[in-house]
Amino acid sequence: MAIDTTVTLKRQIAEFSEWATAHPMVNDFGYGQYLETYRTSENKYMGLVVNSPSATSEDFFINYSWEVICLDYVLDEKENRDEVNSDTMGVLRDLENTVRYSKRWQDFSRVDGSWSYRKVDEFGADKCFGWIAAFTLKVKKRHGICEIKSLMPTYDFESGTVVYPSCDPVTFLINGATEDSFASGAE
Repeated sequence: MAIDTTVTLKRQIAEFSEWATAHPMVNDFGYGQYLETYRTSENKYMGLVVNSPSATSEDFFINYSWEVICLDYVLDEKENRDEVNSDTMGVLRDLENTVRYSKRWQDFSRVDGSWSYRKVDEFGADKCFGWIAAFTLKVKKRHGICEIKSLMPTYDFESGTVVYPSCDPVTFLINGATEDSFASGAE
């Protein structure tokens, strides 16, 4: 029996999107290759772009390789370059802690191995500096299509509205000091 990986991929993209929306330092989110996202987005920096270039299957897991790019704009004089590099790394560390340790993410996945980070200077069409994180996320196959779909927004035909199911709040450390908790879909 074939596993429908598109549903679990959609769930992960929705989780990354909600996390980026909830993080106070991230202003823009995109899924796909950076240049594609750059062309279709207004690029409100600091931006977070995620891409999953591959997925493989095991007996109990579907493995997704992820690349997450966090970039911010650097002034012509590059006077804010060190601050941008520090802030973008801080955002990626916040994301790593959320994916690794939050109950919400552990309910359907686990990180396989370690995250690797690569610094990027003047990335893309703008003068953007920041970091690229790469990691593999093992999504549990026990989440069938029905379970995953129940976590996705649905359309209520009677009222004509989109219904967003509630999930456990996300809790993460910001800059390693303060802990914040965000309800699903909170801004």
